[in-house]
Amino acid sequence: MTKFLVQLVMSLKALWRFLKVDNEHLEAILTAKLTMDTRRTRSFQQSHSQQKKNQAWLPVFLYFIMGLLFMFFVTIFEDRMTGLTIYFAAFMVMFAMTLITDFTDVLIDVRDNFIILPRPVDDRTITVARVLHIFLYLFSLLVPYVTPSAIYLLIVDGVSGFFIFLLQVLLSVLFVIFIVNLLYLFILQITSPRRFREIINYFQIVFSILIFGCYYLLPRIIDFADFKGASIIESAAAPFIPPVWIASLWPLIIEGKTTFIYWMMSVMAILTPLICIYLVGAVLAKNFNQKMMAIGEGSREETVEAVKKAARKNSQMQWLSSKLCASPAEQVGFEWIWMMTQRSRDYKLRVYPSLGIIIIYFIYFLLQGRGNLQERITEMQGGYSYLIMIYFSSLVILGA
Repeated sequence: MTKFLVQLVMSLKALWRFLKVDNEHLEAILTAKLTMDTRRTRSFQQSHSQQKKNQAWLPVFLYFIMGLLFMFFVTIFEDRMTGLTIYFAAFMVMFAMTLITDFTDVLIDVRDNFIILPRPVDDRTITVARVLHIFLYLFSLLVPYVTPSAIYLLIVDGVSGFFIFLLQVLLSVLFVIFIVNLLYLFILQITSPRRFREIINYFQIVFSILIFGCYYLLPRIIDFADFKGASIIESAAAPFIPPVWIASLWPLIIEGKTTFIYWMMSVMAILTPLICIYLVGAVLAKNFNQKMMAIGEGSREETVEAVKKAARKNSQMQWLSSKLCASPAEQVGFEWIWMMTQRSRDYKLRVYPSLGIIIIYFIYFLLQGRGNLQERITEMQGGYSYLIMIYFSSLVILGA
């Protein structure tokens, strides 16, 4: 599989030369990175070697189920362009969430810099290799995700609809990858490495809660049956929404609607990813890897400021531990947990979203009732749904 993916990328050597990327260096870096990916245990896998083979298929199965759910948007709307707009909007958000979740482990993994940077490899080649690595890294998840909708369109609209849909998926993937990279690289250019890492961490937390809330609450708030006959092109904001650009390829090519608005949005759908490729490779790649190294090391000024900040927090921690703990052993345990929860990124990424999910579940149960807010709260108190909230909160505490 690794050899096939590398050959697929290197079949575009003319494009990489146009972007002034060294093809030999690019091939060597991608081969090494993809080989390492095959040896990395993902979050869906367990440490037991005999279970790794089966666990590797779990994320593929989950993304296939999500693909079935999002196929609902393609089937419910009478206007195909409107359905595809909603589909690709949801698809791009979900894909961006996956990209952000893996960003720390893939793109911000600076350990390979200790090997690559001492060699005569330019920043542009390294940056393009990172972007392509992310694309190939997520390719195995995208295939099961888009398969249900692709099969449906193949059956309903024929071979031409199938290939146009695949083109739209490719443009969506390129758009999300390069927009997220542009955003992150831009933040890295204007902020300190330490601050950048904190921003990414909290962005992951907020984004996870937001996606979970949209998944549970939107079906309760919006009745999609009321919009079955809606047409997205009638909206004044349609020409400014990227998913609409991508969806506009369908009426232009399949339905033969060749008006100016469809041509304009289709051109935007094709040109935007190409412009993003140029900006990442030619503009934001400058001094990018030095910034990436600084994320792991930190500057002297940041280190001094971090020490002062930690000293202030430690004084608060020691004062609380002296007031709340009855023995020295208890005090040591309190202070150890305080420092661990304050510094551990993994702890924050695992626990903080769970706290936000409790709030989402509370709102979800409120929407289940009838009448005004006070009547729904009273109804929840008289039933058993509050017990679910208690048990779920207990599970979050156990997870912490």
